[in-house]
Amino acid sequence: MRRRQLLQGSMVAWTAGVAGLAHSPLAGAQAADPRVRHLARWLDSIFAWPADAAASPELAALRDRAVALAAAHRERLAPLLPQWVQQARAADPQDPDGDGIWVRLNNRLFNEVAMHDIDHVSAAVDEAWLAALQRPQACRMPPTTSGWWQRRLLPLATLEPALRDVALDGEARLLARWGQQPRDGLPERPAETSKTLIEAEVLQARQDGRRSGLAMPLAGAAAVFDRDPEEPDEWWPDARCVLHRWWLQRELARPGADRRALLDQYRFGSAATALYWIDASKLPPRRADQARAYPPRALRFEVTGDVKVELAVDREGVVRRARVVERKLMVPGIVGRPVAFEDLLDEASVRVFLGSKQSVPPPESFRGDLATTTAFTKWTLE
Repeated sequence: MRRRQLLQGSMVAWTAGVAGLAHSPLAGAQAADPRVRHLARWLDSIFAWPADAAASPELAALRDRAVALAAAHRERLAPLLPQWVQQARAADPQDPDGDGIWVRLNNRLFNEVAMHDIDHVSAAVDEAWLAALQRPQACRMPPTTSGWWQRRLLPLATLEPALRDVALDGEARLLARWGQQPRDGLPERPAETSKTLIEAEVLQARQDGRRSGLAMPLAGAAAVFDRDPEEPDEWWPDARCVLHRWWLQRELARPGADRRALLDQYRFGSAATALYWIDASKLPPRRADQARAYPPRALRFEVTGDVKVELAVDREGVVRRARVVERKLMVPGIVGRPVAFEDLLDEASVRVFLGSKQSVPPPESFRGDLATTTAFTKWTLE
């Protein structure tokens, strides 16, 4: 019960203060349903783009097109929102109107945004985004009251009009996919994302005592080096953009770089996943003394399922390295792939095995001092 109240409260806080925005066109009984109103207010808040009298002509042109796309999108979704509520009710026939409906509705909203962030439209759209993300002004910061939509599209302001239109046409196609459950054709999650790769570099730099060796932008370095390791590891928005853009530019400059693969790693690493929307300081503390403790973040969204982990085992049977290679997760409110929640059990699943003692693999399995095997861990709330 407390988890659900906290999650509902975080969403109320997020949508507070959006009075005066153009709301989704709801009427009659639909508007009377507080759950439909909740969905509509949330969509209004994330698609908000306040007018700026000092905006450059390029930024004003981007805003005009973005606002028009968002308005058409909200109008298309308006008649679907009551259906989303009914689907959330039907998911728990024993208690269709209990507190769990808020968990299911919020989870669905988070997943729609995450799928938009990682999805692919065409090679031409990919190249437009790659061009935008390499421009010096790609990380210009919007007002603190801006929504996800504005933050997502601001890098496009520096593009030539024709190239910007290609990217925005791609956004229109992505918006048209909202509401599809399940959604087919989503890109596979890369084994490593820009975020996990940056974090691995930072960890190595900490261990080597070479903070300056990464040539990382100052704003990004402060976010990852000055953070308390025990604090939530979600980077604040300005650092998020700076760090991911720095990584992408560096990797694209390498000879033979696979541009599409790098863009996928960037998209998955920088996507607005479930943790983007909550106040991580209100999560329960990690229980470092218990390797099998349920991850507070996954618990917050009631994520369950099986995780397959690849283990590198030494000749004594001790697990020296571990990484997640497959997930089969269930998330309330999600039909199909839970993109916004895919990695919430990863760290805990690795922690279960790392340093543990396993059966020693047969001698022929070893490559040098290590042999590779796999294991599963199951996460349930019961």
